Amino acid sequence: MKTLVKIISIFFLSVIVMGSSVDDILPKGWGKAGDNPKGFRIGIENQFAKHGLKCAYIESIDKQPTGFCTIIQTIIDNDYSNKRIKMTSYVKTEGTVDTAQMWVRIDDFGKRIVADFDNMDNRPIIGTNDWQKCEIIFDVPPSNYEIFFGVFLKGPGKIWVDNVSFDIVDQSTIKTSHILNRPIPSDYNLRERGKALNLDFED
Repeated sequence: MKTLVKIISIFFLSVIVMGSSVDDILPKGWGKAGDNPKGFRIGIENQFAKHGLKCAYIESIDKQPTGFCTIIQTIIDNDYSNKRIKMTSYVKTEGTVDTAQMWVRIDDFGKRIVADFDNMDNRPIIGTNDWQKCEIIFDVPPSNYEIFFGVFLKGPGKIWVDNVSFDIVDQSTIKTSHILNRPIPSDYNLRERGKALNLDFED
């Protein structure tokens, strides 16, 4: 729970407080954030892609880095209004000591709350693992919402991510996310609408 609360708080700031190093190669459409973004490197590889030619990665720069780093993107897409959504990605890890996790946060600006959240805290990826499929299932408000999503690495190690996708599913599909009802800061406002970009990291 401590990690979950911290990540929610960090991601309120992550769109503003981002960090990058000269070694970063950010995938098109994606940003870098976290409570220690400069302790990690983000890049593109064409050697280990699950599908296609490219995938993205996050790796620790220091042997024992503090905090976490995420690649992050935002969706404000009318196609998902009032729907249940399944986010899928493929993740590969090497030497992760703390955790590597996919995450989603949905802000409801009509009610001014964090409506849904899942960071795989109950199913983290630890150690060295070949490509595995990860899923998060969440609900989207009827209107005035913003979906933040990404993959993060906490502590030492390396994580690769490929082929992120979003699909509308039936309401009978069991959610993995949690309703939070945490307030959105008063100075935090809805941004311009936009669809997800470069989910396969090929651009």
